[in-house]
Amino acid sequence: MSHKLARRAAVAMAALVTAAVSARPIAAQEVAGRCTVADSIAVRGHVRVDEARIRTEAGLTPGTPLNFPTLQRAIKALYQLGEFDDVQIQCDLESVPGKVLSILQVKERAILGDITVVGPKAVSERSIKDKIDLLIGRPIDPLQVARARARIDSTYENAGYYLARVDIDSTVQSDGRIALTYRIDEGRRLAIAGIDIVGNESVKEKQIVGAMKTKPEGFFWFRKGEFNEDKYVGDLGERIPELYSRLGHVEMRITRDTLIVDRERGKGLVQIGVSEGPRFRVGTFEIAGNRRFPTNDLRKFFPFDGADPSLGQRVKGLIKREAAAPEGIFDQRKWDEAVEKVNNEYRNSGYLYAQIRP
Repeated sequence: MSHKLARRAAVAMAALVTAAVSARPIAAQEVAGRCTVADSIAVRGHVRVDEARIRTEAGLTPGTPLNFPTLQRAIKALYQLGEFDDVQIQCDLESVPGKVLSILQVKERAILGDITVVGPKAVSERSIKDKIDLLIGRPIDPLQVARARARIDSTYENAGYYLARVDIDSTVQSDGRIALTYRIDEGRRLAIAGIDIVGNESVKEKQIVGAMKTKPEGFFWFRKGEFNEDKYVGDLGERIPELYSRLGHVEMRITRDTLIVDRERGKGLVQIGVSEGPRFRVGTFEIAGNRRFPTNDLRKFFPFDGADPSLGQRVKGLIKREAAAPEGIFDQRKWDEAVEKVNNEYRNSGYLYAQIRP
């Protein structure tokens, strides 16, 4: 806004310097000198806004030198009223012979008469209207109109509808007010064409994609590959880190994630950068502080003694197609499950306040 006001002030100064002249020839320097000091101030273009209010906010008085800071302050003050689409300060040397008339030329904003939302189905109409912060009966601010459309776009993107379009129509009502219609074409959900994992070395890309709920579209009709923001957030924050922690990479982190959208084809490419960190192996194991249960009884809960997985664990792994850590590699999930079992053992024996600190 400050750059815009500066340009307005510069234009106003140019208008003062190159003001319309009377029938008799006047030298440019003479015109410039005369226009910088006004004999009278006039207001033009206003219909709804009171003239006295415009004069008060502008703060210009006859005889006051009109320099750049003065013009910039006056224009800024009038724009801050929120009532005008355009404000100019002009110099008139013809209307009153021998007098300099400074004109505050304004263009009032239209008044909002009604707001209508047309087309939402996947997202509730109430949710869309909540994104529109325009007030009926107030001047229409083009910036607020554009911001509302941007918020609606973001709402649909979060729901996976990256192809949604929002058009704004305006009609003049019988009382001269303007009715705005936000017309929405939702399109279809964005289809994920592929998932690209960058930075993985120890864990295969197929394993990472397999652990995600976000899936690329496939050959069969049931593999639509529709993008869902909530599932994607869960993949980044839970499922991918959980996969790595089961495979010994407990310090793994997501370094970046990017969704590249091809709006023409309705396709998207997901790119995920990972930093795997070191792969931890199981080292020494000891138990300290136990009195209720002997060490040997508690040690049976240790999940890394090389025992073969049970039949149930094998079946579960086959059904879920989960990647399993090789022998000797630290598995965070197994460790957490073992700690919970020890906790239960103490609680079942009446030690409700026992603390297990792994």
